[in-house]
Amino acid sequence: MFFTEAAPSRLYLPALALLRELGLEAARAAIARAREHLRQAGLGELHLAAIEPGRDVRAHLARVGFDSVTNYVLLPDWSGPFLQDYAERAELCAAQWPELARECALPYMPSVSPGWDASPRGADFGEARPTKYPWWPVVTGEHPELFRAALARAALDARAIRARRAHVRGESQRMVRGARDRAGHALWHGLARGRARGARGGCVVIGARRMPLLCAALPLALASALAVLLRPELRSLITPLLGPFAGELYGHGDCTLANLASSWSAIGGAALALAILASSRLHASPRAAPRRASHALLALATSHWALLALLSLANTLS
Repeated sequence: MFFTEAAPSRLYLPALALLRELGLEAARAAIARAREHLRQAGLGELHLAAIEPGRDVRAHLARVGFDSVTNYVLLPDWSGPFLQDYAERAELCAAQWPELARECALPYMPSVSPGWDASPRGADFGEARPTKYPWWPVVTGEHPELFRAALARAALDARAIRARRAHVRGESQRMVRGARDRAGHALWHGLARGRARGARGGCVVIGARRMPLLCAALPLALASALAVLLRPELRSLITPLLGPFAGELYGHGDCTLANLASSWSAIGGAALALAILASSRLHASPRAAPRRASHALLALATSHWALLALLSLANTLS
């Protein structure tokens, strides 16, 4: 419960347990009595937030008397692999916020976590750890900048942030003594920057779903600029998209590399198709290494395709 000027402003209740224990009508009556009691005591209006509502009770939350909905922690995939990437999980979970709000017919207050590793709560089994809570799963790859980006995303989405305390290898203690600990200070700094960036509408960390687009767009944009320098025409802007067939754009099919160097053109086309396929399959991988490899492959293949386009364009000038 949070207090403002000695009056309770928010109360978080485990909605699933409450409604299953009391039933819908009894819970509605109890909440109404609690609100009336607070009013008579001069404590004002209560904001009641439902935590972790199950699918079977979500449609009833508004009628029972809840004002909003949130999660205790919304980051790990509890049935997923042991190690899960922070950036990927944070973005995937953020995509669930609008759906939760629609299903509950209530505003959703984003749950933002700086990380997740609950294994210190359990006994140490070494490498042979049980495949269940609290030993499984563990979120890795957390970073203050990624946490800042998650907070900014939450501020933009709902203008309300509930920062979850971390359970990652003493991370909560580091945050409390942030002035004495560089890692904790960085997390608090990320929190402050994230809220400020969210209020201004800015976010500079690139999401996993946007990275493939960036890897392809940068080489093509650079090649477009070079093409315009070589041949200052409006159509030169789309030259990189045509690769070894760029000569056809200027009416010089005999000069295009698709005819002069057919093998290199075929290799370039195959490499680009393979890179696009790999990126579409791996960009949502929970592991960072396959995603980065697919991004690098896509950037290289796109650069090769753009280079073939520039060579074709150069041939039309000779």
